[in-house]
Amino acid sequence: MRLIMIAPPGAGKGTQAKRLSDRYDHPHVETGDIIRTAIKNETTAGQKAKKYVDKGKLVPDEVVVELIEERIERPDCRQGFILDGFPRTLPQAEALDEMMQKHDLSLDAVLHLDVSNEEVTERLLARGRDDDTPEAIEQRLEEYRN
Repeated sequence: MRLIMIAPPGAGKGTQAKRLSDRYDHPHVETGDIIRTAIKNETTAGQKAKKYVDKGKLVPDEVVVELIEERIERPDCRQGFILDGFPRTLPQAEALDEMMQKHDLSLDAVLHLDVSNEEVTERLLARGRDDDTPEAIEQRLEEYRN
């Protein structure tokens, strides 16, 4: 099973993706975790991403696409995966189509969670991460809406 979970940051898609991952034994491929790991490990892509994350902006498509493709090429994703937070843009969606064709894969479903901006802001502030400031959250929501 190959799924995409789409929702604003902090809407709970990670929680739901994790439940699906546990139930169906498919990896939960979470864009934010992949980016944070790349930043922590100071990879080339991580260093590029950090410049944007520190400003509350979305990481450029080409960096995200590179990280996602590296992840879905791993052996544990052969039988399926749950994408969380990818694709977010039309170019990312087009890149995903190309990836899927390249690897002779297809998607089974796209799940969208609809949560208000107020609820998202409350949830993100409550988790207490350094990059979860009201200004950064508003910027992420604006970029998500766009």
